[in-house]
Amino acid sequence: MSWCLWLLAQNQQIQDDLRAEVRTLFNEDDETPSYEDINSLPLLNNVVRETLRLIPPVPTTSRVTRVPVVLGSYVLPKGTTIFLSPIITQHSKQIWGDDAEEFNPYRWEGDRLGNAYQYMPFLAGGRQCIGYKFALVEFKILLSILLRNIQYFEKPGFKVAKKQQLTLRPDPNMVIWAKTI
Repeated sequence: MSWCLWLLAQNQQIQDDLRAEVRTLFNEDDETPSYEDINSLPLLNNVVRETLRLIPPVPTTSRVTRVPVVLGSYVLPKGTTIFLSPIITQHSKQIWGDDAEEFNPYRWEGDRLGNAYQYMPFLAGGRQCIGYKFALVEFKILLSILLRNIQYFEKPGFKVAKKQQLTLRPDPNMVIWAKTI
């Protein structure tokens, strides 16, 4: 969530467009949006996808081969540790275009980009995160609530780096400015 708000703080027009979209979710009773409603918003879905593409929760992982595996002209023996790096494929210009390093939620409009092994913020296949659907809905609901009546800005001079622990964390802790609107 902090990475997403930071990206939106740098992109005020996208933030404003997203705020306008999520405001349609809330009625006079301030009820939490339904699962169907939260998943029906195209820009919200695209902002979440793009945030997770640029800054996946799990940037690297490893697997161990259970049987010998042939990759091109190489044979990996049983028991070989293979390191996977979703952050590398999710930043590939070959897959995502020349603007692969830029926050561009509009890239997700139309035909879906990336296959299950090119875009895998929660990994893919039999070892995909079991809670990814819950995480996505939670992300979207919280982002909608936080964005509805608050505008986020970059703090001048603040520089952040990505620090890998279990997940990618901001280092130092994320600092952004907020203003109620």
